[in-house]
Amino acid sequence: MEINNFILPNYSKDDNFEYGIKIVPKRIPDRLTDSIIVSIEKNIKGKNRYNLCFKRKRDLEVINNSYSLSKEVFREYISFLVEFANELNGENKNNKEFNIKNQGKIIISSLNKEYIKISSIRVNNNSSVRVFFTLLEKELLTYINVLKDIYLEKCINNYLIYQMNYLVNPLTKEERKNLYIGALYAFADSALDNRDKNRFDMLSKEIRKILGS
Repeated sequence: MEINNFILPNYSKDDNFEYGIKIVPKRIPDRLTDSIIVSIEKNIKGKNRYNLCFKRKRDLEVINNSYSLSKEVFREYISFLVEFANELNGENKNNKEFNIKNQGKIIISSLNKEYIKISSIRVNNNSSVRVFFTLLEKELLTYINVLKDIYLEKCINNYLIYQMNYLVNPLTKEERKNLYIGALYAFADSALDNRDKNRFDMLSKEIRKILGS
């Protein structure tokens, strides 16, 4: 399993930037396109959204099943996976479903003692699109840890953090603060370049608040 992090501005929505983790499971046919992405759209006004994305190539088409969740629903999704993992054993092959209102559902089941299957079903205009991934049990546990860290707004450096299914070298509070401030400065510079005074003033206010905390 490969894990990569990213941070980028979201110009389609005012005062947002997105931080996320891209996961590439071991058993996939196309490592360039197939991935599971978890991200948070962090708004400096505090109105955050959490995104789940299951992306796979099918023939010549790339299927991108994406969901946008509130913090409460995102927490419920983590609990759903934790409950499944706690009950996991080689004989448990029952499907468990997590429904996301007006968007679709995610189904997870045990295939055998080593592998689980996670399926994403996205509803669009009265039709549905399904993609699935086969994960090792330890990859599921890693995925759960990634979700928890996004929920807690921790920043991930590399896969070593997740070895043996626990955090080995988490970033300190000061390091997370510095990463956030660095992103704010970058977006403030962009606002200056675009002569966007309102956006620059709002970002500057957030920087002063963080530096003063």
